[in-house]
Amino acid sequence: MSLISVLYTSDATEPFDDDRLAALLAQSRAANTHRDITGMLLYRRGRFVQVLEGPEDAVRSLLATIQADRRHRGIRVLLDMPIERRNFAEWTMGYQTVSEPT
Repeated sequence: MSLISVLYTSDATEPFDDDRLAALLAQSRAANTHRDITGMLLYRRGRFVQVLEGPEDAVRSLLATIQADRRHRGIRVLLDMPIERRNFAEWTMGYQTVSEPT
């Protein structure tokens, strides 16, 4: 099975508060478990940064879904590469709030 990793950024079309982010994460984790996708999501001041990794077809399909999602705009794929092993194998979608740069 061919694995890939995709890193993208996007802007939220509307701000996400804690409850809205929690709902997004719950939905993503359930769907990602079914699709065998793992990754990490960062959110700060209306900007998403996300890593998706998994089977190529599943990751590309999810990326197309995200690109069509009206909650996102200005999507920029920064990395798209094959991988031999996952960096986030234990996380169906890890999440970290980012309040200030460290």
